[in-house]
Amino acid sequence: MIGLPSERAAVVGGIVPLLRDNVAGALTDAIDMAKWHSVMFVLTVGATDTTTDFKLQESATSAGSYTDITGRAITQLSGTDDNKYAIVNLRSIQLGAGMRFVKGSLTTGDGTTGGNTAVIAIGLEPRFPPAFDDDLAAVAQIV
Repeated sequence: MIGLPSERAAVVGGIVPLLRDNVAGALTDAIDMAKWHSVMFVLTVGATDTTTDFKLQESATSAGSYTDITGRAITQLSGTDDNKYAIVNLRSIQLGAGMRFVKGSLTTGDGTTGGNTAVIAIGLEPRFPPAFDDDLAAVAQIV
């Protein structure tokens, strides 16, 4: 029997929707990749006049020092890339040796009015189902 999508995928990290201008390194929650085979980060950018960068970083501990993961960054979105999405995928086997935790890092450039941005991280292929057991506390409802 095929279960519900919420049993196979969970909201495990995010950066809340907000008008951002000249913000360096807004970070998602730390995601424990020992719980997931893969994770998908979805960046959304509204009407903007600024640049947007997004990359993934890894660490051995949740509160440790994070370093960039090679090949896990978007090509910069410019001030003319209104109302776009970008997706960055990561498999747990792509982490460096001894690395277990992942964060997404969002940076916006300096514009006249900035731009609305948000990120949601979806944990996929849970090692210990159901996935919704590891949803962020901010998930208010599953219907």
